[in-house]
Amino acid sequence: MVPDDVDNIVAINTKIAGADRALTYASPRYSYLGGELSISMVAEVDGKIVGFILGRLEDSARGWLDAWTHFMGVDPDYYRQGVGTKLMEGFITRCKAQGAKAVHMMVNWNDWKIVAFLQSLGFSRGNMVDFVASVEE
Repeated sequence: MVPDDVDNIVAINTKIAGADRALTYASPRYSYLGGELSISMVAEVDGKIVGFILGRLEDSARGWLDAWTHFMGVDPDYYRQGVGTKLMEGFITRCKAQGAKAVHMMVNWNDWKIVAFLQSLGFSRGNMVDFVASVEE
């Protein structure tokens, strides 16, 4: 992945989630690209970007390096063609090569498609739980 890929990534995300959802709170160009720990990647078919993973390596509280997948997307025109599987397998390989001991991805437990996809790749439910406090009046 290179910085010029960001526009294609945003276009895929918009195609998946609609124009009203932001890809990330911070600019992906500065949050996920570059630096020695960058492990983000894209998938191409015939030179066209059709999928992406935005991730990074972080020191864990347990004293080793963990990888975090923050965003992943595949162009809907390329669903069911193995793009997501190849992306995640490549991401895991890249993480191992960088010394990561685990790969994490936070997902909605009720999104059975992504849960089943991750389980098919050997992921299992971790110990972290999302707690939310409403601040609406």
